[in-house]
Amino acid sequence: MERKLILLPQDSLFIPKENPFVEVVGGVNTPQLFRYNSKNFKYYINTAGGIKQNVKLKNAYVSYPNGINKPVKHFLFIKNYPTITEGSKIVVPPPSLDVKVKLGVGEISAVATAITALVSIIAILRN
Repeated sequence: MERKLILLPQDSLFIPKENPFVEVVGGVNTPQLFRYNSKNFKYYINTAGGIKQNVKLKNAYVSYPNGINKPVKHFLFIKNYPTITEGSKIVVPPPSLDVKVKLGVGEISAVATAITALVSIIAILRN
Protein backbone atom coordinates (compact mmCIF):
# COMPACT_ATOMS: atom_id res chain seq x y z
CA MET A 1 0.00 0.00 0.00
CA GLU A 2 1.63 3.19 -1.15
CA ARG A 3 0.62 6.58 0.14
CA LYS A 4 1.77 9.86 -1.31
CA LEU A 5 1.92 13.07 0.63
CA ILE A 6 1.39 16.20 -1.41
CA LEU A 7 2.90 19.41 -0.08
CA LEU A 8 1.63 22.71 -1.35
CA PRO A 9 3.51 26.02 -1.23
CA GLN A 10 3.74 27.37 2.32
CA ASP A 11 3.09 23.88 3.78
CA SER A 12 5.48 22.59 6.39
CA LEU A 13 6.33 19.07 7.44
CA PHE A 14 7.48 18.35 10.99
CA ILE A 15 9.40 15.13 11.65
CA PRO A 16 10.07 14.64 15.37
CA LYS A 17 13.53 13.54 16.51
CA GLU A 18 12.00 11.08 18.95
CA ASN A 19 9.48 8.34 18.28
CA PRO A 20 6.62 9.13 20.71
CA PHE A 21 5.26 5.59 20.62
CA VAL A 22 5.77 2.27 22.39
CA GLU A 23 5.19 -0.89 20.37
CA VAL A 24 4.03 -4.12 22.01
CA VAL A 25 4.44 -7.27 19.90
CA GLY A 26 4.51 -11.05 20.24
CA GLY A 27 2.50 -13.13 22.68
CA VAL A 28 -0.03 -10.47 23.64
CA ASN A 29 -3.70 -10.48 22.74
CA THR A 30 -3.67 -7.26 20.67
CA PRO A 31 -0.19 -6.24 19.48
CA GLN A 32 -0.16 -2.53 18.66
CA LEU A 33 1.43 0.90 19.04
CA PHE A 34 0.71 3.09 22.06
CA ARG A 35 1.54 6.72 22.65
CA TYR A 36 4.32 6.96 25.25
CA ASN A 37 3.02 8.31 28.55
CA SER A 38 5.68 7.51 31.19
CA LYS A 39 4.00 4.29 32.34
CA ASN A 40 5.67 1.02 33.34
CA PHE A 41 6.17 -2.29 31.53
CA LYS A 42 3.07 -4.00 32.97
CA TYR A 43 0.84 -1.06 31.99
CA TYR A 44 1.68 -1.47 28.30
CA ILE A 45 1.28 -5.28 28.47
CA ASN A 46 -2.15 -4.91 30.10
CA THR A 47 -3.17 -2.19 27.62
CA ALA A 48 -2.31 -4.61 24.80
CA GLY A 49 -4.94 -6.99 26.18
CA GLY A 50 -2.64 -8.98 28.45
CA ILE A 51 -0.63 -12.03 27.51
CA LYS A 52 -1.89 -15.09 25.66
CA GLN A 53 -2.25 -18.49 27.27
CA ASN A 54 0.99 -20.39 27.92
CA VAL A 55 3.10 -17.22 27.53
CA LYS A 56 5.54 -16.29 30.26
CA LEU A 57 6.69 -12.73 30.85
CA LYS A 58 10.04 -13.97 32.15
CA ASN A 59 11.13 -14.38 28.50
CA ALA A 60 10.03 -10.86 27.50
CA TYR A 61 12.42 -8.02 26.77
CA VAL A 62 12.46 -4.37 25.78
CA SER A 63 14.25 -3.23 22.64
CA TYR A 64 15.35 0.40 22.94
CA PRO A 65 15.72 2.81 19.99
CA ASN A 66 19.52 2.74 20.38
CA GLY A 67 19.56 -1.02 19.69
CA ILE A 68 20.06 -2.24 23.26
CA ASN A 69 17.78 -5.04 24.48
CA LYS A 70 17.01 -5.49 28.18
CA PRO A 71 15.25 -8.64 29.41
CA VAL A 72 12.89 -9.01 32.33
CA LYS A 73 15.11 -9.95 35.25
CA HIS A 74 13.93 -12.30 37.95
CA PHE A 75 15.39 -13.52 41.22
CA LEU A 76 13.37 -16.01 43.27
CA PHE A 77 9.84 -14.55 43.28
CA ILE A 78 10.83 -10.96 42.45
CA LYS A 79 10.60 -9.71 38.86
CA ASN A 80 12.37 -6.55 37.75
CA TYR A 81 10.84 -5.09 34.60
CA PRO A 82 12.89 -2.80 32.32
CA THR A 83 11.99 0.87 32.16
CA ILE A 84 10.11 2.04 29.09
CA THR A 85 11.25 5.04 27.05
CA GLU A 86 9.96 6.74 23.91
CA GLY A 87 10.46 4.52 20.88
CA SER A 88 10.77 1.31 22.93
CA LYS A 89 9.51 -1.99 21.60
CA ILE A 90 8.23 -4.55 24.12
CA VAL A 91 8.69 -8.07 22.77
CA VAL A 92 6.85 -10.96 24.42
CA PRO A 93 7.93 -14.21 22.73
CA PRO A 94 4.94 -16.29 21.60
CA PRO A 95 4.28 -19.62 23.32
CA SER A 96 6.44 -22.49 22.17
CA LEU A 97 4.74 -25.34 20.37
CA ASP A 98 6.83 -27.96 22.17
CA VAL A 99 4.60 -30.49 23.85
CA LYS A 100 6.16 -31.86 26.99
CA VAL A 101 4.82 -35.24 27.99
CA LYS A 102 4.83 -36.06 31.67
CA LEU A 103 4.19 -39.67 32.54
CA GLY A 104 2.04 -40.33 35.56
CA VAL A 105 2.19 -43.31 37.90
CA GLY A 106 -0.36 -45.23 35.82
CA GLU A 107 1.58 -44.81 32.59
CA ILE A 108 4.89 -45.77 34.22
CA SER A 109 3.37 -48.90 35.78
CA ALA A 110 1.79 -49.89 32.43
CA VAL A 111 5.15 -49.58 30.64
CA ALA A 112 6.90 -51.53 33.42
CA THR A 113 4.25 -54.28 33.22
CA ALA A 114 4.63 -54.53 29.44
CA ILE A 115 8.42 -54.77 29.69
CA THR A 116 8.18 -57.41 32.44
CA ALA A 117 5.73 -59.47 30.36
CA LEU A 118 8.00 -59.21 27.31
CA VAL A 119 11.08 -60.30 29.29
CA SER A 120 9.11 -63.21 30.81
CA ILE A 121 7.94 -64.41 27.38
CA ILE A 122 11.49 -64.26 26.02
CA ALA A 123 12.80 -66.20 29.06
CA ILE A 124 10.12 -68.90 28.65
CA LEU A 125 10.77 -69.27 24.90
CA ARG A 126 14.53 -69.68 25.45
CA ASN A 127 14.03 -72.70 27.72
